Amino acid sequence: MSKKVYLIWKYGLIFLAGASNACAILIFNSTISHYTGNLSLLAINYAQGEFYIINSLILNLCMFVIGSIISGRFFYDLDGKLQEYHLLLPSIFGGSIIFVYFIFPINYSLHLMALQMGVLNGIYLRSDQGVVRITHMSGYLTDIGVAIGRLSDHKDKVVFKKLTISICSILMFCLGCLMATYLYYIFKDNLIYLLGGNYIGLTVTVVLINALDDINIKATD
Repeated sequence: MSKKVYLIWKYGLIFLAGASNACAILIFNSTISHYTGNLSLLAINYAQGEFYIINSLILNLCMFVIGSIISGRFFYDLDGKLQEYHLLLPSIFGGSIIFVYFIFPINYSLHLMALQMGVLNGIYLRSDQGVVRITHMSGYLTDIGVAIGRLSDHKDKVVFKKLTISICSILMFCLGCLMATYLYYIFKDNLIYLLGGNYIGLTVTVVLINALDDINIKATD
C-alpha cells in the first residue's frame, strides 16, 4: 500500500468524520464521534428527567461500543498497517447510511452513524509518529501539547513531524465540520445522502489509485 493511498484514506476519513459529527449535531442535535460530553449529558438529562434524550444517548453509546467490538473482531491488525479491506470500509459506511436513511425512520441513521464512528475509532493503525486516530481529536490536542512541550527542550524532527500531523488532522476534521454546516443550509436533512455519497466516493478514489499504483509497479518490474 503506497503512502499516497494511506494519506488519502486517512485524511479523507478524518474529514468525513468531522462532517458526520456536524451532520449529527445539525440534524439530530447529538454528537457521535466523542462520548466524554455525551456521558455528562446523560447525567444532566437524568437529573432533569429528560428520559427520551437519555434513551437516545444510551443507544448511541451502545452502538459506539458495538462498532468498537466489530472493529476489534474484524479490522484490528496487530501490525498497525493499512490493509486492502480497510479501503472498502468507507463505501460500506456510505451505502448503509443512504439505505437506512431512505428506508427507516430518521433517528435510525443517527444510531448507525454512532456505530460507524465506533468502528473507525477502534481501528488500530500506526505510523512512524504513533497511533493514527480517525475520530478522537482530543488525543491529537494532547499530542500537540506534548509535542510543543518537548520541542521547547529538544529540537527533534520526529516530534516536529508528529506535531504537524496532529495539526493537519485537526484541521481536516474542522474542515469536514465546516463543509457539512455550509451544505446543510442548502440540502437540509438530505445532507445525509451527500455524506453517504462522499464515503462511497472516498472508497472509489483510493481503490482506483491503489490499482494504478499496482499497475505501475508491475510495469516497472
